[in-house]
Amino acid sequence: MKGNADVRAAHLPPVHGSWHGFWCFERLIPALNARGANVVAVDLPSVGDDPTALGTLADDAAVISSAASAVGGPVVVVAHSYGGAATSEAVFAPNVEALVFLCAFMPDTGRTYPSYLPPGQLPPYVDPRDDGTMGVTDGLAIPTFYADCAAETQLWAQALLRPQSQAVVTHAITAASWRTLASAFVVTTDDAALPRDSNSGSLSRPRGTTRSPPHTRRSSPDPTNWPRC
Repeated sequence: MKGNADVRAAHLPPVHGSWHGFWCFERLIPALNARGANVVAVDLPSVGDDPTALGTLADDAAVISSAASAVGGPVVVVAHSYGGAATSEAVFAPNVEALVFLCAFMPDTGRTYPSYLPPGQLPPYVDPRDDGTMGVTDGLAIPTFYADCAAETQLWAQALLRPQSQAVVTHAITAASWRTLASAFVVTTDDAALPRDSNSGSLSRPRGTTRSPPHTRRSSPDPTNWPRC
C-alpha cells in the first residue's frame, strides 16, 4: 500500500457485505485490538428487516463516509464483498489514509458492481423478492459463505442474515474513491461467493498493491497473519 498508513495505529471501520452487518466482524475485533487497531462499527442501511426503510448504495456510502470522518485520527477503511462498492462511492475526509478491499467489489466510475460479474443472471445464492429486497437463497448461505466454519458458527451467522435492498444493484459509481486514495486489494483463492476475476483482475488497478494472503479459506483466515500491504 502506498503512503504511510499503518493498520496497527489506525482506526478501522470494517465494511460488511450484502445481507450481513457489523456482527460478522465480532470475532476478529479482539485480535485487531490486541495489535493496536481501533475498530469502528459500521452497519449499512441497505440491509435490514423492514423493506420500506432500507437505504440505497448512496446511503451506504454516506454512512461509511460519516463513520470515517467522525474519528479523530488516521483511518484505514477495510471493505469486504459488496462493501467495496459502497466504499468506492464514499467521499472521504483527509484523515482517511488508505482503503483495503478484502475480496471485494471495486467498481470504477460509471459502473455498477454487478457489471463485474459473469454475464447472465445473478449468482444462484441471490434471491430477488417481490418486496424490492433480495435475500439469500434457502440452503445456500452456509455452503457459499461459511463452508469452512464450525457448525455452531454456521448456524449463528445464518440466523443473523437480513434482506438487502435491490436498489443497490443499479447504482453506478459517481466517483471512485480508490482512484485518489492509497489502496490495496486482498484476494482469496477459495471464495465461493465471488469469482476471483470479479474481485481482482477485471477492475482497474488501485493506487497500491494486490496480494493474496497465505490463508485462503473463505470464512476464517487469521488477518493478523496476512502480509502487510
